[in-house]
Amino acid sequence: MWKIVGCSAFLFLCTQTAQAAVVIHEVAWMGGEDSANDEWIELYNDEPSSVSVDGWVLSDGMGLEVALAGAVGAGQYAVLERTDDNSAPGSAFLIYTGALTNGGATLSLRRTDGSLEDQVAGGENWENIGGDNTTKETAQLTSGGWVTGAPTPGKQNVTTGTPQETEEEDNKVASSNQTRSSSSGNSKQKTILSLPDVDLELEIVAPELVYVNQPVSFSVEPSGIGEVAMDSLRYQWNFGDTYEEEGNEVQHTYRYPGTYVVSVRGEFSYHEQTARREITVLPVSFSLTRNQAGDVQINNDAPYEIDLSGFTIKGTKSVTLPERSFLLPNGTITIDKDRLEDRRHSMVMLYDQADVVVASTYSGIREALASSQPLKTLVVEETLSPTPLPLAQALVPTAPTDSFSFNNQEKIPSKEPQDDVANSADFDDVALVSAATATDSLPLEWPYMALIGLLTISILGLFAGKHRNE
Repeated sequence: MWKIVGCSAFLFLCTQTAQAAVVIHEVAWMGGEDSANDEWIELYNDEPSSVSVDGWVLSDGMGLEVALAGAVGAGQYAVLERTDDNSAPGSAFLIYTGALTNGGATLSLRRTDGSLEDQVAGGENWENIGGDNTTKETAQLTSGGWVTGAPTPGKQNVTTGTPQETEEEDNKVASSNQTRSSSSGNSKQKTILSLPDVDLELEIVAPELVYVNQPVSFSVEPSGIGEVAMDSLRYQWNFGDTYEEEGNEVQHTYRYPGTYVVSVRGEFSYHEQTARREITVLPVSFSLTRNQAGDVQINNDAPYEIDLSGFTIKGTKSVTLPERSFLLPNGTITIDKDRLEDRRHSMVMLYDQADVVVASTYSGIREALASSQPLKTLVVEETLSPTPLPLAQALVPTAPTDSFSFNNQEKIPSKEPQDDVANSADFDDVALVSAATATDSLPLEWPYMALIGLLTISILGLFAGKHRNE
């Protein structure tokens, strides 16, 4: 049974409510069927986006002040419950202590700067908005104004019904009698948040296996509490490698292999919970070779499958591997040399998702990636496939090169500088020039032998001159 209550003086208040983003939506000033202390107040966000209520205050002008925190999602309800989370069905957005007087009050919702967001003048015995202390029906805001109806905490309010004036008058008398018997009407009360048992649960959503320098997406799924409270949770992540991040959905890249413990902490009001899980970061091991036609082959040298999604192989042109590009253990993917415009067998490199070089068609680069020495020079000795070399070239020994490597993957050349190197010269020609120079060089011992010879000749010359003088 619904009862419509209204007055012409309330038109101004209705106009204010329509302009507010977060409105006072339902008031259970009479408590519930189990206890008169089970009072609660519902807020509603009628905006298309979430509204933060951090620092906002809801007051009745008679000493009750409820400090708000968190955010009310778009089209969501926030139920403020008195004393504990049992005052209304569902999970409370906030718990407060204090009481609403049955004699009526004006509820004001103010923003952090003190400006008014919404205001409802209940009038004497709440006659302006309704509610029934006998049936425990609540005062609810609808498109047609305030009505009295069955409680709907956290849900859509009842629709407008037919006015029932007689029952409305009876309700006023009952409310008036209740007012006279109430001893808490004008007492000054300050809100104190209570901490009931925590029902919040968190679950981390993330892959179990990832790779070095691969961006990893993490998210958390809360449960066990109301939707509005879940939307207001704040999350703090610890990725287990000294790095932290905030947010419901985050990304992180591990630079070193290992097994890490990832944890996330969620907090809002009295809700607080921590979840954790382990994540294994695997190293990558690739090599680049060519087949007899000169096409480039990506080889997975690791004993496990690797996801190459987002990897880029770059010659004169580049090819980025699409999503779900999985390479089996010891598997191979062949890239047509024409796609890279690699007709002259220039150096080709494989970059991971962090733009770090993980493989090259030149053996020196591959040795560098597996070493811990700093890079000293760029080696241009390419290991070609099973394709036989011309006899004259095969007989030319290769020049000795300095050992080198990267201290860490950050020192590996980026795509752009490497591009210039790859496009500026024919590396096969450079390799042959280096080899020819090495062939013409004398052994490293010859300077010492020459010096000994000169000293011997000088000493013999001195003795010969002395003998002639005698």
